[in-house]
Amino acid sequence: MDAAGDDGSGGGDDASNDDVRKLGDASGDGGKGADADAAVDANGPFLVFVSSRVYAGSTLADGDAKCMALAKALALPGNFSAWLSYSDAGASAVERITGLGPWIDRKGNTIFADRTDLVSGAPKHQLVLTEDGGNYVDQLVWTGTHPNGTLALNCANWSKSAIAGSLGGAGELDGRWTEEPSQSICSTTHSIYCFQHP
Repeated sequence: MDAAGDDGSGGGDDASNDDVRKLGDASGDGGKGADADAAVDANGPFLVFVSSRVYAGSTLADGDAKCMALAKALALPGNFSAWLSYSDAGASAVERITGLGPWIDRKGNTIFADRTDLVSGAPKHQLVLTEDGGNYVDQLVWTGTHPNGTLALNCANWSKSAIAGSLGGAGELDGRWTEEPSQSICSTTHSIYCFQHP
């Protein structure tokens, strides 16, 4: 697994400063100047981040709640869902994350330009920044999701702590961003990816 760079470098276009400020500027007040209850533009851009906290593998609802809590602590607007997959119809990660993109990090780097990018297995820029714009605390990230956004190993629908689930690697610029060759049992704690969407 490749180590991520300190500045989250790795290609891709940058969003405008206005876009970053609108979604909560990480460079100034930590996003607290944004209105957490405001709706985000349905046409994007949307934020995506690596959680600054680590968690045992858990349910979709719990993962989403953790993403929302991290976002609301910084008054980041809109809805946030975890990049996690479940076996029910309509519950794969790519189906749960709505919106057309782009998804940017807290410094305005474009991670995925659109939904095609999202399932391409190739982020345009290293996804390494947390909700407050800092670097990740754990490179391994719970996903249960293949590079095309569909269900992978997920600890029996995130219900069995002793069963393995798929992990992503923060900072990877290929399919390993969401599915590393290795897995982990769900009692182990790792980060999660959080995606903003309409």
